[in-house]
Order: sequence, then structure tokens, then C-alpha cells
Amino acid sequence: MPEVRAERSILVRAGLALALMLGSAWVAHSGIPRTRMADQRVARVEIQDFVPLRFGVWRLDTRDAVGVVNPEAVALQDKLYSQILTRVYEDDRGHRMMLMVAYGGDQRDQLAFHYPEICYPAQGFLVAHSTNVDIPLAGGHTLAARRLETSKGPLRVEPLTYWAVVGDRVVRGRLDRNFVQLRYGLHGTIPDGVLVRVSTIGADAPAEFAMQAAFIQEMLAAMTPAARDFFLGQAQR
Repeated sequence: MPEVRAERSILVRAGLALALMLGSAWVAHSGIPRTRMADQRVARVEIQDFVPLRFGVWRLDTRDAVGVVNPEAVALQDKLYSQILTRVYEDDRGHRMMLMVAYGGDQRDQLAFHYPEICYPAQGFLVAHSTNVDIPLAGGHTLAARRLETSKGPLRVEPLTYWAVVGDRVVRGRLDRNFVQLRYGLHGTIPDGVLVRVSTIGADAPAEFAMQAAFIQEMLAAMTPAARDFFLGQAQR
């Protein structure tokens, strides 16, 4: 019966959440030696060097990146993120694409990055709709991303697409992120992470999302292999 199945699903999710909390608590107090993934990378992460200034039909808009929503207040940014990159790109038709990349060297619970579902409302935006999307990439791969329709009054309608990487895995949603955090914690490793967001201003959400997907595909295709690994996780090259 539907009611029984729904109740079982709730119980399963509750059990998984409890297991995650217990596992995280055990890892936090077990005294396992810890190493930071950020310290083990062969080369220092410099996200401004990872993203080309020109690719496909897009070029960097040399004007200030006015309008790009920063993820948090300045004090919290300094706590959560090691680096934040904000840029605006423009194509030959005058379309403008806002890019924000936030990198954090410590992705434990209290220091993990905040998703747009949290930081956009904190900036006064209304999130009207959100959905998962798989963006096709070269080589038959797909990128597990999220799309949000946000607005801040009638003049600021901002659809956005984002994805997040913890360690070497693209994660979608808090539960997925917690599983990856726990897996690393059990091996004594503190993962780093990156959140990538692109957004545009426009009321035609399907058209804006299609343009964002094309931008993401062209940006990733233009990156070096090392930068692409960083932005996609080595498990999704």
C-alpha cells in the first residue's frame, strides 16, 4: 500500500541519517590521525589560473563583476573558503554569464561550503524552484548538477546552475556530501572541496539554463586536464 511504502521510505532515510550522525561522531572522537587533502595536492590550488579568460564564444568582461552574488558575508567567507573567484563573461551577442567558484580546504561539517539554497535566501532572494540535472560532457560523461530559479524583486530574476565536489567526488545534496565526508574521515583524511555556480539574468528559465549548460561545457572543454580533474573530481574525468 502507498502509505506503508511511504512510511518505510521515511524510516530508511531516518536510519541512514542516524548512521551518518553516529559515524561522524565516532570519527570526530576516535583519534584517527588526520591528513588534509589540500596539503597533499601536487600543486597549490589557484582557481583563477584554472579558468581560462576566453573559451568558445565567451570572453572575460573586464568591467567589475557587479551583480555576482557572493556566497556569504565577508567574515563567514574567510572562515569557510580558502579562495573565491567571481567573474563575468560576455559573448558576441551581449549575453552575460556570472561565474562564482568557491574553494575550501576543509570540508568537515562546520566548515563545509554552503549551497545556493542557503546563501541566496540569506541575500534576500526567493528560490521558486530547484531540480537536479545531468549535463552531458565530452567522452560520454555527465555532470550531476542542480538548477535553481531565484528572484529578488521583479527586476532581478536569476536562474542558476551549480555543482559541488568534495575530495574526488561530485556530490549532489547534503546526504551525498555527508557520505563522502564520512568515507574520507574513516581513512583519516580531511577532504577539500569546490562549489561552482553560473547564473544569468532573465525570465525565460529554459533558455537561460540551456545557455548556462553550453557555457559549462565550453569552459570545462577548454581547461587543462589537471584543472578539469579539480572541477569534476578525478572519479568523473
